[in-house]
Amino acid sequence: MPKVVPQYTDDAKRRIVQAAMEAMAERGYNNVTVDDVARKIGVTKGAVYWYFRSKTVLLQEVLVTLEEELYKIATDPYFNRPDTRELAQKFDRMYFLEQNRKDILYEVGLLESPADSIPEVTAESVHELVSALEKGIEREQKRGTFSSPADPKTLALILAVLCSGLQKGEIYAILFLAQSNLRRIWFHSMKRFL
Repeated sequence: MPKVVPQYTDDAKRRIVQAAMEAMAERGYNNVTVDDVARKIGVTKGAVYWYFRSKTVLLQEVLVTLEEELYKIATDPYFNRPDTRELAQKFDRMYFLEQNRKDILYEVGLLESPADSIPEVTAESVHELVSALEKGIEREQKRGTFSSPADPKTLALILAVLCSGLQKGEIYAILFLAQSNLRRIWFHSMKRFL
């Protein structure tokens, strides 16, 4: 049986939130369980409840973390260039009809054609996306073309969570991507780091 996290620390809380993001990207907002989160970091379900009194509180913390991390990178000069302020009109029509989602996924490079089917979200596809994004973020940080101090793994995971939500048409992704600043950052981050 996995051991309980020994002490209350910010690092342990951060690890739980990241595990919840991974589980959310893989299984969807409504389907993620505390057991999924605990398994990802090798602790008991009780350890997760030690830090977060309910699944709802944990998922609220995930959503707050998503927003905070995206706003952290908003100060990067790249996202304030005029060409990143202009988005395709179809992205602004965020009704999440399947064709609109296909168009957006095509625009960020995850579909070869807007006529392609939206791929199923799997643990493997999420890990591949996170890995590709993390490498892209690290590459840009090393080149000095992305000056944000964002943690590459965390930022990659956040972008993947929103992408997974978009693929599944989940409401949390709609709410986040309805905010023009976050939408612009997500859209151009996906295009830039992939």
